[in-house]
Amino acid sequence: MWNFNKPNDDLSRLQGKVEGLEQKIKDLESRLARPRPQKRLLGTKEACMYLNVSRMTLYRYMNEGILAYNMVGKQRRIALTDLDELLERSRKESLPTIL
Repeated sequence: MWNFNKPNDDLSRLQGKVEGLEQKIKDLESRLARPRPQKRLLGTKEACMYLNVSRMTLYRYMNEGILAYNMVGKQRRIALTDLDELLERSRKESLPTIL
């Protein structure tokens, strides 16, 4: 509760709370500003879910050279950036409306 007999105490408490909130906002901004990893690799199951395609379609894309991949041991790994590029290449622009 505000004590009007001691306005300086109330003001200093309020100022302390504002400074605390400002610090929390700066911390949150710094966490959100971190870039996502450039070469995050996904497994084939994750890549299928990301593209919303079947496993056979994903393997066809890789075998036909439509989608790049890395071999890690005996498993194929697909970079998230490559999946984004594939989606952008296959994007079709909408036609203008007549209305």
